[in-house]
Amino acid sequence: MKEGIKPNKTVDDIIRLDVKRSLAHAKYVPENSFLNILRAYALYNKSVGYCQGMSFIVELIISMTKDEALTFSILAGVIERLSLKDIYGERMDLLHKEFYRLRKLLEIHLPNLQEYLRIMGLPPGLYSTSWMITLFTSTVEDGIDGKILNPFLLTAWDHFIALRWKGIYKVIVFLMEKLEKRLIELNTTEILQLLINIGKQKFWAEEELAVEFAEKAKTLKITNTMLQVLSHQFDKLSN
Repeated sequence: MKEGIKPNKTVDDIIRLDVKRSLAHAKYVPENSFLNILRAYALYNKSVGYCQGMSFIVELIISMTKDEALTFSILAGVIERLSLKDIYGERMDLLHKEFYRLRKLLEIHLPNLQEYLRIMGLPPGLYSTSWMITLFTSTVEDGIDGKILNPFLLTAWDHFIALRWKGIYKVIVFLMEKLEKRLIELNTTEILQLLINIGKQKFWAEEELAVEFAEKAKTLKITNTMLQVLSHQFDKLSN
């Protein structure tokens, strides 16, 4: 997943190619804006550099701010607040821990679904990587439609910023619960296709989904204490 660390010509070329490849649908944001922001971050945080996934986050932010400097500041703040630098790092330590915590949270909140996914040989790492690396920004098909931003994604991001990883897990559990009945009727390939392309689901674009999630998030029991306990469990298993 790691594309480079040093902001040199090679990394510059990688950024340019990745922007063209992954953001072909970004019709309303100039390509140079992506390049300027991602180059700036690679220079700003040399220990992280540029990694795939950042470009999708930049797309969402700049579509709201319309300002390169402000977008850069928000990008840097989001990566720091959510410790995404540990996900983007070469070892991806945090990402492996998040897979473990997600599996355990699904066992608590959606035990039947998690057991079915286990039987089908589908650990979280096979379907949730892009969710965590891009904070769901890569899952939305044409999430930016001129002036309209996906209302659910914006509501989800409010929770990400306010609650950090607790907010991310609330979003994931909420979406998995909505899809549970469909998922347990599918085979392994079909499940992967549905989850990896979750942003193409019709309900994703409905404004009612944002309202439904905001209400559900209030009662969905995922606490910082729970996440800390799961982190300690993971650390013990990893040692």
